[in-house]
Amino acid sequence: MSPADLKVAERLARATNRSLSGLLREGLKRVASEHYWQRVQAIAQPKAQARGIAEGDVTRVVHEYRREKRAKNGKKKTK
Repeated sequence: MSPADLKVAERLARATNRSLSGLLREGLKRVASEHYWQRVQAIAQPKAQARGIAEGDVTRVVHEYRREKRAKNGKKKTK
């Protein structure tokens, strides 16, 4: 890490009341999460397009799938 980047990180850590290692750990978690979801989207998007499912349809389709699965297994919805 360059000295300039280290200074920025130290200032940000202080401004957000975190340790430097805590700030870096959180940053790594965010980057890893973003990378994971980009991979998921790269796999799922072509499959969804092939089935005519738009991004706005995803929540509805997931709920329908879960409802059908519960009905098939004879389970009730739990909260």
